Amino acid sequence: TVNKSITVQANGAVILQSPSPRNGTALDIACSNCTVTGFTFVDFGWAVGGPNSPTRSNVTIRNNVFRRSGTVWIEGTNWLFEGCEIDRPMVGGQPAGIEDFMNVWGSNHTIRRSFFHGLQLYGDIPVGAHTDCIQMFNVGNSSREVLRDVVIEENIFTDFVQGVHITNDANGSPSPISNITVRNNIFWGVDFVTTGWNGGPAHEVLFRNHIPG
Repeated sequence: TVNKSITVQANGAVILQSPSPRNGTALDIACSNCTVTGFTFVDFGWAVGGPNSPTRSNVTIRNNVFRRSGTVWIEGTNWLFEGCEIDRPMVGGQPAGIEDFMNVWGSNHTIRRSFFHGLQLYGDIPVGAHTDCIQMFNVGNSSREVLRDVVIEENIFTDFVQGVHITNDANGSPSPISNITVRNNIFWGVDFVTTGWNGGPAHEVLFRNHIPG
């Protein structure tokens, strides 16, 4: 748990591994104005957050590896997630079949030059589930923050069902998701035939308005 406005930087190759696979949180951000860089986290139930308080701001997560751990959870304002690797996010913090590489809420975030990969589509999740590299949604009855002013650039996404999945829920949302930029990313290595959300086709980038029911 990082709970002070400091920089935590690995000195050389530093690996932190959960003694109980897919349990606990690799990196619990309980700070603002803080940076974590250079670590490898293995076998945690959550990679980052799970979920954090929306009061977190000015957080930098740079050049870290999250291997066989759960979702990276970003919430608050002004996060920079840069130069990281998320390798095979395993079900831990959420029920089987809906584990995502990253969930994002809040505003003014940048997700840049990171590598999302390693999911075993026919072993880790059932056919017909949707597992996203980055999932953002605005649900009318949710306490989550409305997403706005986010840049996703120069990342590599592979081994996913949905690449970047952004949904405006039209049922009572206080305000819509806005100002999302997706540019200069690479999407590859997806089976578009037998996988997909609810058995439908997969997408590299999916923007949609969703009316429940």
